[in-house]
Amino acid sequence: MPLPPTHVIFDLDGTLIDTEPLYSSAAQTILSRFGKVYDFGIKRQIMGGGPLAGARFVVEHLRLPLSPEEYLAEREALLREACATARPMPGA
Repeated sequence: MPLPPTHVIFDLDGTLIDTEPLYSSAAQTILSRFGKVYDFGIKRQIMGGGPLAGARFVVEHLRLPLSPEEYLAEREALLREACATARPMPGA
């Protein structure tokens, strides 16, 4: 029988590693191919929502020639690469 957990770590972004800039960079990499800019106005519209809803907003709002699912797949690949080099926050 497995032992019950003795500790729980609550990791809000920026607690252990700060991935928020990685998401913005990945989005901008994709959008740059289409001459678009990922600015705070767009980011503000999708913050706190689910990935698919955010991708749908970006694709529709910027009229990208991608489906939301294609956008997410590209972003995921970029994030995996970027997260491999992410460093822990001081004190983590």
